Amino acid sequence: MTALDALKANKRHQREPRLRRSEMAEALKRAHHAAALRSIDDYLRWVEDAMTTEERPWVSVVGAIVA
Repeated sequence: MTALDALKANKRHQREPRLRRSEMAEALKRAHHAAALRSIDDYLRWVEDAMTTEERPWVSVVGAIVA
């Protein structure tokens, strides 16, 4: 979790200078920034979900024998 928090902070830190240098209209900058933050949050949620197992993990095994 600490590594994910650090990644999130780093991604946000990288976005801000690019946004300030941009010559887009202010409303457009805010919209792009909000979309980028949602994208970062979605990615981190996916990583967290992929790395977390259920309380009682299970595996389904399916097979077929063809003669």
